[in-house]
Amino acid sequence: MDIANGFLAVAGQPTVTPLHVFRNALKQIFKGKAISAEPILLLSEKNTATFPLFILLEGNVFISHRTAFLIFALLHPILLKDYFHDETVKRSKELETTRAKDAFEKAGYKWVPSVTDKKKSTLEIDGLAGRNGMLFVVEVKGWGLKTFYEHKNRHEQLVRDLKGIVDGTKYKMKGNKLVQKKIPSLLKKIEYAKLNMDKHGFDSNVFKTVKGVIVIEDFPPITEYKEIRIVGLEDVPSLK
Repeated sequence: MDIANGFLAVAGQPTVTPLHVFRNALKQIFKGKAISAEPILLLSEKNTATFPLFILLEGNVFISHRTAFLIFALLHPILLKDYFHDETVKRSKELETTRAKDAFEKAGYKWVPSVTDKKKSTLEIDGLAGRNGMLFVVEVKGWGLKTFYEHKNRHEQLVRDLKGIVDGTKYKMKGNKLVQKKIPSLLKKIEYAKLNMDKHGFDSNVFKTVKGVIVIEDFPPITEYKEIRIVGLEDVPSLK
């Protein structure tokens, strides 16, 4: 993009520059690697194996700003996937520890985080949220649909994983094999909350209705499964 943006784009006209000017631009951007960068970026009669991002014809280089931006948009999330993953993990943690709490409390709920069953340590609830006699057993996941080139597969996996929370199945890839692990289901956590809410600050004489809800980062691919609501963070105030 630095190369393409270094040349003026004029509406209705192709952007063309002499080869020596293009090579000077390569030197400014790639420094000592300019010579090795040229055959990767520049398609010519002598170099036909590379992608036609910049095209050499009769001593002039043709530059397409739109093509350059399209390639940039496609490569950016791929080349920076590790950074994207690290940021996703960070935001997921913030969602579970802070942002979900803030969303429920702003909507008028009493929030109790990290509820565990002392008799069964594997049963852990991300949060209990109570308001007007309604108690929600909340599972918070920093999930959402990923970059568009992964959309279809991720959509199907997200539906599977959301249903897995309700049913008590966790899915994980081990090599090329999908492995399933049994975990406490959200349905069991709801039953636990019904029987033990008094231990966690909710009066069972007041909170007569207990429901489950899964809160994720983005808009959900499904909104309900086995009477469990699935909502995005911004939809928390609309819960009933």
